[in-house]
Amino acid sequence: MYKTSQDYEQLYSLVASGACVAAFVEYKMRPTDFVCKDICKVERVAGGNILMYVRGMQYGGVYTFDVEDKSEIEIFKLECQSLNLSWIQG
Repeated sequence: MYKTSQDYEQLYSLVASGACVAAFVEYKMRPTDFVCKDICKVERVAGGNILMYVRGMQYGGVYTFDVEDKSEIEIFKLECQSLNLSWIQG
């Protein structure tokens, strides 16, 4: 079994340092709004953006052009919260 966390500051530190982290995101199936979970990876990619994606499907991310009014970590935490993201601690 594995342990998951919603400590987004710790996740940000890992990703900012170059780690690729496995995580779960939640999304809703239409038309019932049934909540599903999918595994994804969270990593900083070329160009400096942070993405949450799997199999060509992007669930979320933080782009360098997003960082204006808020810091990158603040935007990252909001994005994680909106996806109810939980990450697998190694």
